[in-house]
Amino acid sequence: MSRLTGGQNARLIASKDNNWLIGYWGGRVDTFFFNGWLNRGGTYNADTNWHLHAVTMNNSDQGNTWVDFVQTTTNGNGADDTSYEPSKISFGANGNLSEASKGEIAELLVFDSVLPTSDRQKIEGYLAHKWGLTNSIPDVHPYKTSSPDSQVPATAVSLGQKPLGTFTGALNSLQAGTTYKYRFAATNPGGTAVSAVKTFTTLGLPKIEIPGATGITKTSATLSMPSSLLPMEMILMLLFTGEIITGVIMETTINGTTPLPPPPTRESA
Repeated sequence: MSRLTGGQNARLIASKDNNWLIGYWGGRVDTFFFNGWLNRGGTYNADTNWHLHAVTMNNSDQGNTWVDFVQTTTNGNGADDTSYEPSKISFGANGNLSEASKGEIAELLVFDSVLPTSDRQKIEGYLAHKWGLTNSIPDVHPYKTSSPDSQVPATAVSLGQKPLGTFTGALNSLQAGTTYKYRFAATNPGGTAVSAVKTFTTLGLPKIEIPGATGITKTSATLSMPSSLLPMEMILMLLFTGEIITGVIMETTINGTTPLPPPPTRESA
């Protein structure tokens, strides 16, 4: 994740020892040279916007490059066959301080192997959400709407092949009172698309709000429950100063009222 800041637009991510550069050179932001031209660029001219570059080199001397999530080189063979490595990386200029640039580098990640597409996309999503480049992520990218570090799935459910239309999928063994995030992914010969992230919360402990007792006399009272509650089994606990009276289980209905039962046996507190 890097950008030019204006004035000098040559090499920004380069090498101290080798003729090697990523992205920035000659007033462009899409050039790649690994002791040989992997991509001369020219589609993206120098600006001061933040850019995300990615590049891979496999053991068949094939290079692939991406600029802002768009692949600009596919299995290119222009890099040097034996000395395409950067050796020591140099920021801001070539190793002898020639072809300098004015710019900023927010984050650089280097791996010792070619990552699979899914891992590369995770890194792209992580960097884009961290550094505010989400507007540049294509809609079909799996991390367009949220960062991969917030999308670790608890489970994945395959719904199999589906025709056009509406379909459903059931989830079981969920935790009570827990909020879950979910999304759908669909694949056809044209590629893979993902939906927006949605949430739902499973039922947890009941929330009871009661207005209090009414119709209180020396020997009776009426208790009521709000209409928003589902039918449930209620346990009535009667508390007295210095003593606890054992609760009584009773069935209660929505909007129903239940007269206070005769006092049960007292137990010492």
